Amino acid sequence: MNEALFTTNNLWMLMATILVFVMHLGFASLESGLSRSKTRSTSCLKTP
Repeated sequence: MNEALFTTNNLWMLMATILVFVMHLGFASLESGLSRSKTRSTSCLKTP
């Protein structure tokens, strides 16, 4: 029982981490598409 719970918790944490990473990439893509090309690098660097 403990081993199954440990595995489930680790898989959930991995999925949540991947989702947050993908959401950050999507937001950076959205924000860079809304700005001029010369300010894209600074807009991506300022987003946390």
